[in-house]
Amino acid sequence: MTTDTKSTTSWPRAAAVGAVMLALALAASNGGAAHAAPVGVAQVPATAIVSTGLGNWSVYSAALQVWAAGPGRVVVSAPTAGPVCMHTVFVRLDYTNLGTGRSGSATVQPCAGPHAGERRVRLVTGPGPITGTIAIVGEAASPALPGLASFSVG
Repeated sequence: MTTDTKSTTSWPRAAAVGAVMLALALAASNGGAAHAAPVGVAQVPATAIVSTGLGNWSVYSAALQVWAAGPGRVVVSAPTAGPVCMHTVFVRLDYTNLGTGRSGSATVQPCAGPHAGERRVRLVTGPGPITGTIAIVGEAASPALPGLASFSVG
């Protein structure tokens, strides 16, 4: 009678590989760093009147989307589509962390296309409550009313 030594020596190796794969799967499902969580934003969007042709006007409201990107860090965007994307337009957030006093500014490009600019910007705000103003800047920004935003960063 012969014994298959390959199958008995590969069993511990297969068990170890399986255990590592299981540990990786559990780590990923328990909020691994690759998954950004959306952050609730209380806001009044910035608003502008946009011309889409002679005598043809529309209203553009710039609202922020914010995702947690680690302790004291967020990713900000203001995605949109439609008539405003015919123009060079950007959305700017000027913010202050009410807990630490840290302040800053970020400008994002809301539309996909040929215009230069990041569609998402990573900010290091520090942990705490964040408040700020939203502004529409660029050729489609006249006339425009600023907006307000408030969110909390862990």
